[in-house]
Parts: sequence; structure tokens; C-alpha cells
Amino acid sequence: MIGFLALATVVSGSALISTLQADHEFDTSEAEDTTPPEEEPGPVADVSELIDGTTADDTLTGGTANDTIDGLGGDDWILSGSGNDEVSGGAGNDRVALGSGNDVYGGDGSDDTGNDTVRGGSGNDWLYDITGADTLYGGLNEDTLIGAQSGVLDDESDLLGGGYGDDAILGDNGDTINGGAGTDTFGVGFSFGEGWDPVTITDFEATTEALTLAVTGNIVAGSLEWDVTFDETTGIATIDIWGTEDDGSGPTDLAAETVLVLENMTAESVAALNIVFADDLSEVAAVDAPANDEVTLTGNDDTYTGSNTEDTIRGGAGSDTITGGAGNDVITAGGGDDCIDGGADDDRLVGAGGDDTLSGGEGDDTIVAGNGNDFYGYNGTTTSSEGGDDVVRGGQGNDWLQDSEGADTLYGGLGDDTVVGADEGVVDAEADYLSGGYGNDVVAGDNGDTLVGGEGEDAFGVGFDFGAGYEAVTITDLDPANEAVTIAISSDAAVDNMDWSVDFDAATGIATIEIWGTEDGVPVPAETALVLQNMTTEGVAALSIAFSY
Repeated sequence: MIGFLALATVVSGSALISTLQADHEFDTSEAEDTTPPEEEPGPVADVSELIDGTTADDTLTGGTANDTIDGLGGDDWILSGSGNDEVSGGAGNDRVALGSGNDVYGGDGSDDTGNDTVRGGSGNDWLYDITGADTLYGGLNEDTLIGAQSGVLDDESDLLGGGYGDDAILGDNGDTINGGAGTDTFGVGFSFGEGWDPVTITDFEATTEALTLAVTGNIVAGSLEWDVTFDETTGIATIDIWGTEDDGSGPTDLAAETVLVLENMTAESVAALNIVFADDLSEVAAVDAPANDEVTLTGNDDTYTGSNTEDTIRGGAGSDTITGGAGNDVITAGGGDDCIDGGADDDRLVGAGGDDTLSGGEGDDTIVAGNGNDFYGYNGTTTSSEGGDDVVRGGQGNDWLQDSEGADTLYGGLGDDTVVGADEGVVDAEADYLSGGYGNDVVAGDNGDTLVGGEGEDAFGVGFDFGAGYEAVTITDLDPANEAVTIAISSDAAVDNMDWSVDFDAATGIATIEIWGTEDGVPVPAETALVLQNMTTEGVAALSIAFSY
């Protein structure tokens, strides 16, 4: 076993990690929210980004990857880029233009307020109104526009335009809906006695398009009826509904109320008109839902498992447990402390504001930590079975990133992070790239890994086993005057008398470290355990190596 890999919990590890953290005054408190001076170098050029605005009026632009963008306060201008992006305008009257990917704007757990204008791009976009009198345009392809959340009254009048594809559009309480080109599906939410204004649909085609009224309350099954009043001069058809309610004290007849106005109608289209009743707007959204799961959880502490297809799952405000299953999933954490497992295949996991635990599972995954103190990898209670070559980028908190199988790339990001290049008790045969980022980090690897401390004063750990054919670990930016290196020896025998020597090539700046000692009193020959790049003569003179058994 390699000593530094024994992890009982996220905050307590083996002797090496504990020693590195103690010697380095490792702080698990929230890191200061600062912006790094430039993008961190590394072998991966295109990874997902977390892009946050400020309380001022910001201009935010996404890239070609799958970004998560939050405008926060102010009247922002947001351009999402070409990936499959998650966008939230935040407070203020925002303007948003989505790009060519399959983007999501808003949704449960989002804090969008103000009167926003959002225009979808060329992908299959999901646009959610949260509060405010919003204007949502779907754009090209098959979009879903939701002007009201299930079970939540939106007291503002929204303008919802589907665009050019076969869209699903849901509205309530004074919203105006235009399906645009294509064969669209319409849903209207209503509640008796709330004083709601009718929804207006400007281009309903009764012979080809579906219309559902979702009526909330204690409605007696089968009691709802409807009638239409048509003015052929204006082309306006007005829909009234009535029914029976029973809250447990007996049935009560509900007076007719106007729920819907249809513009630009003809006598033929009115004759073809058919209205379906439902209990909830979510039933309407499922009419044209994609074959792969599109799920947004509520604000409770939810447990959800996706299908074996390509799922898009968004956590809510609670502390959720989400498993993607097979398929190339996109899973975004919500506001709580979420536990997310991507499952098999090539997944994208994005943390949020809580202290999230992110596990990619099998496949080549891309993982972006959020603003909390996040954890990626083995969770101390169940053995992670990660596989594939993953890319993991920490966020603004004090994150714990741990590689399992595969040639992984781990970036710590902001905060004082712990980046570990192997799983508990398992020799990682792949060469990983491990970078601490901008804080005072702990970076530990074995068997061919490349370690980069980044900015700050970092502590390095190297796992080694005599006679196991290990490749040397490379550290690219050790500052011996301020940073510590500890080599953890793995052996079933009693290890003692460890020592080391350095061979320095001043022309290349490379220092090669050999180590030797005894096992059960028997000398073991010297082996190369560590290569230090970008060294100077002064740095080599200040070099110190500690051992852990």
C-alpha cells in the first residue's frame, strides 16, 4: 500500500497527507474569491468554465466548451458561446444570447430576477422564466420555453416565442405565446379563484398542434369542461373552463373563468379545436420531451438516478444525490451539498455553490467544481470505480481532487486545494497531470505523474515502491526554500535507513533524485524516484527530502 493514499474522509487522510497539511498550515476555510492573473497552463486547451459576474453590469462571454455562466447582480449582457451551456442571469434586467449548443437558461434553483430578454441559438435549448416579465425566444431547432414553474404562480406577464423548430411552450397568468414556425406543443397553467389573467396564443394551429390546460387544485377527476366563444370579425377565440372542486369537505361547483385567448383563428380552426386537461405543467413538458432524460430536481433533498441514455440532470436547492447511469450525461449541481456520480460513459459534471462531491465514473469525463469546498474521487465510504481519462477543474473553494484509474488531468483552481494522483491502496499505472492552481496546495502523485504546484507555497508528496518498476514522478516548479517534498514508501516489510542523493544538470535545470534504504534489515539498491525540473544551483543546495513509511 502507498501511505498517502489511505483516505478515511475528505478532511482526514493518511500520515503523509496529514503531515503535508500540518506542516503547510493547510486551511479548509473558504478561499478568498479572487480572479487569477491568467489561465493556468497545462496540457488541456479546452475545458468547461465557471464564469461568474458581479453585482455590477457585466458583459460575460462563454467559449467553445460546456460553460456554466451566472451573471449575479446588475443588468448583464451574456453571450454563451458554442458549448452546451448552463446560463443564469441572476438579479437585474439581463440580456442573454445563447450559442450553437444545447443550452439551458434558468431552471429550478436559479436566482434569476428582473425583466430578462433571452434569445436561444441553433441548438435544442431550454429557457425557463423564474420571476419578472421576461421575453424568451427559442431560436432555431426544437426548444422548450417554460414561462411558469410547476406549482408556482408567476404573477408577471411574459412573452414566449418558440422560433423555427417544433417547440414546447408553457405559460400562465397573462403570458403571450407565439409558437413560430414548426409544429408546436402548448401548455397553459391555471388555478381557479386566483384572479389570473388569461394566456394569449397568437398562432395556434388547431389541426396539427397540441394544447393542454394544467389546472391545479383539488379538482374532481373528469369534472372539467370548456367552451369557446369566437368572434369571426377579429379572429379571436376565448376559452372558458369550469368544473368541481373537493377539498375534503364536499364537492363545490367552480364558476366559469376565462383561461385562454386564441388570436388569428378561423371558423375551421375553431371547429377543429381540442383541449386536453392535465394536473400539472410537467405533464405537458413530457409530451415532446427528448428520448434522453431532461430533469430538474425540486428544492428538497432529492435522490435521482438517470436512464441508460444521455441524461441532462440539474440539482435543486436541496442536498441532492444524483447518479447519471450509462450514457454521456450532463449533470449540474444545485444550491445544496450535492453528491453526483456520472456513471458509465463520457460525462460532464458541474458543481455549484455547495460543498459538492463529484465522481465521474467510467469513461472520459469532464468535471468542473463549483464555488464551495468540493471533493472529486474516492469518498471514504464507498470505493470509487473511476475509469477513463478525466479532466477535472476545481473551483473557488478548498477542493479535494483525487484520481483513480486513467490518465487524468486535475487542476485545483482557486483556494487551498488537495490534489491526489492515485486511489486508495491501488497503484495507478497511468501518468497523471496534477496541478494545484493558485492557492497553497497539497499535490501528491506516483508512478509517472507530473506535479505542478502553481501559485502559492505548496507541499508535494511522492508515492514509491522499491522493485515495482515505478516511473519517476516529475515536479515542474518546486521552490526548495519555501516548499516541502515528502516521499511515502510502500512496503509490506519494515523500511528503515532511508537516504537520498541528487544528480543535477545545470544546463537543463533538471535534478534527478535517487533513494535507497533497507527492508527488514536487507539493503535495497538505489532507484530514481523523483525528477525536478526548472531547478537552479541555489535551489538544489536548499533541497530537503522527508520520508514517510
